[in-house]
Amino acid sequence: MNDQPDGYWEWYRLDGTIKRSGYFEMGEPVGEWITYGSKGNKHKTTNRK
Repeated sequence: MNDQPDGYWEWYRLDGTIKRSGYFEMGEPVGEWITYGSKGNKHKTTNRK
């Protein structure tokens, strides 16, 4: 087992609202990544190759 992230990940703020979500493959960000505003609303979408 390696220490690289793989699969779907989510990050949360201290207040419990989602901050960012996206996928990793063998430690590299891939596909659609979403950044959320402070109230949990979708703020920005980025596509990673």
